[in-house]
Amino acid sequence: MDNLLVGFKNFMRIDKGLSENTIEAYLDDVSVLSNYFNDSEKFPLKVTVEDIPDFLRYLSETENLNESSQARRLSGIRAFYKYLLYEDLLPHSPFDLIESPKLARKLP
Repeated sequence: MDNLLVGFKNFMRIDKGLSENTIEAYLDDVSVLSNYFNDSEKFPLKVTVEDIPDFLRYLSETENLNESSQARRLSGIRAFYKYLLYEDLLPHSPFDLIESPKLARKLP
């Protein structure tokens, strides 16, 4: 797992040119997902679409995140799974079919 995180960090820094703050936020997002699966054999390569609704519920209830924070977390996790696809470690991402939480629109 550590090799994946190092590779992901380098990919974000070198290939994507992201800032260190963004990279650290994305690594924190992956860490939350990893902790949710308690470092079981399921994470990261065997996570399925069926696992994700429970994870989103976990974010909402346990971490007490609102919709915009959940969407931001999903952004980092999606980036990690795109990296896994880029490295040909997965045939598809389980997060491709998951929509971000709907954000409330504020009137001007």
